[in-house]
Amino acid sequence: SRNTQLNNANSTAYTKLNAVISVYRNKMLLASFAVTAVAAPMITLVNLAGRQEEIMNKASVVFGENIDVVTRWADATANNIGRASSSLMEMSSSLQDTFVPLGFTREAAAQLSTSMTTLAIDVASFSNRLDEDVVRDFQSALVGNHETVKKYGVIINEARLKQEAFILGISDGKEQLDAQQ
Repeated sequence: SRNTQLNNANSTAYTKLNAVISVYRNKMLLASFAVTAVAAPMITLVNLAGRQEEIMNKASVVFGENIDVVTRWADATANNIGRASSSLMEMSSSLQDTFVPLGFTREAAAQLSTSMTTLAIDVASFSNRLDEDVVRDFQSALVGNHETVKKYGVIINEARLKQEAFILGISDGKEQLDAQQ
């Protein structure tokens, strides 16, 4: 009887303690989920801000004194076509980084880079491809891998290049073309 009462009291206390611990554990789990739910977007924003800074740092280096002109182009184009200006800066920087080593001045390369980026976006839209993929394919074609642009209906071969260079007055049509031509 006295033992039974103590056992019942202990059992009741144990049950109540388990219930309190269970509630506390559930609240802690919910709190950790809430912190994670709030922290994940914050971490994403911090990563995006860092990525944006990297894009602009690269653009500043590859465009040099032309960065203001290219930034204005990216902002205006982004508003007109519904793309992020940072994406346009990234794509045009990548192309700029191809043209300058080919021997173009930074100013001429900047004009080519922005024009090629615009063209790549148009081709991507028309071909139902990703903008970045078309830019990479164009870059590949610029350095000699002409196969990458055949899927867009662009056929480039040596005879065609010489013919266009002759028509544009860049070459006499008999000599080998150099990288800048």
